[in-house]
Amino acid sequence: MKSGLKFSIYLLIIAIFFSCSDKAVNYYNQGVSAAADDDMEKAIFLWNKSLKYRTNDPDVYFNLGNAYLATHNFKEAEKNFRKTVDLNRNDHISHYKLGLSLQSQDKCIEAKASYKFSIRLKTNYMPPYLGIAECALSNNNINTAEKYASLALGLSPRNIKANILFADVLFRKEQYEQAYMQIIELRNSGNIDLLTILGKIMYERQMYKEAIETLSEARYIGETNSEIFLYLGKSALKLKRYHDAKNYFNLSIFKNRKESSAWAGLGEVYGAKLKWSEAIKAYSKAQDFAPDNNEILGNFGILLLKSGRNEKALKKMEVAVSRMDSPGRFLYYLGRAYMKTGNNKLAEETFNKFIENWDGDEKYIIMAEDIIKELK
Repeated sequence: MKSGLKFSIYLLIIAIFFSCSDKAVNYYNQGVSAAADDDMEKAIFLWNKSLKYRTNDPDVYFNLGNAYLATHNFKEAEKNFRKTVDLNRNDHISHYKLGLSLQSQDKCIEAKASYKFSIRLKTNYMPPYLGIAECALSNNNINTAEKYASLALGLSPRNIKANILFADVLFRKEQYEQAYMQIIELRNSGNIDLLTILGKIMYERQMYKEAIETLSEARYIGETNSEIFLYLGKSALKLKRYHDAKNYFNLSIFKNRKESSAWAGLGEVYGAKLKWSEAIKAYSKAQDFAPDNNEILGNFGILLLKSGRNEKALKKMEVAVSRMDSPGRFLYYLGRAYMKTGNNKLAEETFNKFIENWDGDEKYIIMAEDIIKELK
């Protein structure tokens, strides 16, 4: 009697097991179909239902992680990929995806650890190399970014993202010619990120018309950001297309109200039109949003000098020149500020110092020498 009862219970357990298993597979497959139809919310619901009947299926957790990535729910994506790697420790793709979910939450230190684990498991799998390079660039760690972008290119020389990252490294190192050559052959790829970095490089290479064409193409391909409009504005400003520059800078500010360089650009536009009040307001905003940006501070001082606010200009130029990263041209304008405020001795000393250190356009040295002659 006891053995018969045990046998009945055993059959019941098997029946329940297969019933649960069938439901898990059912919901799993329905989730796959929903995902194929690009209905991620439905897929997430169905895969979570599947887990109720089979709680330790790494494939379901992996699919859920991908679905949450697709819907930008990065915290839930992280949670599911952590479960995936717990259940399948040696899956290099799951470690990469965990890193991606962490990176998307700006947890770059943790993301880097996951990416490195993925690389250890499969050294020729490229995505984690790109992830580390991206994280490094976000922290302005140029050397690390260069190393991993280069390794990614070694695995796939024509990979667009790897080329973009390497070009960005060269751009930040001010190696504009090399950056240009890195990606110009990929110009027709239709990739918005590639067109954006190429447009920025063209601007720095003084290819202003080409920069506007390239950035305008990026603008119409996909969603724009403040940076695209900023460099459109800067390029238009260089071409003295002030109306266009003003519109672009305003669009950049609309996208990101704290875009200090766009406020400074507006200041330059108003200054070119001799609208000093508007120019000063715009530069004041720029300085409010970026008080440590010496380029903005010095250029604000130059604008004040041009507008006749000599005392205010002098104060800003003195601070700008005193900073470690001060461009040499600021010395020239500091000399002019001293001269305008009647301190000819300091003006002469400053112009002499400028002449000793300047290695740019020769005309500024000639101008400084002529001023010194007038001061004596």
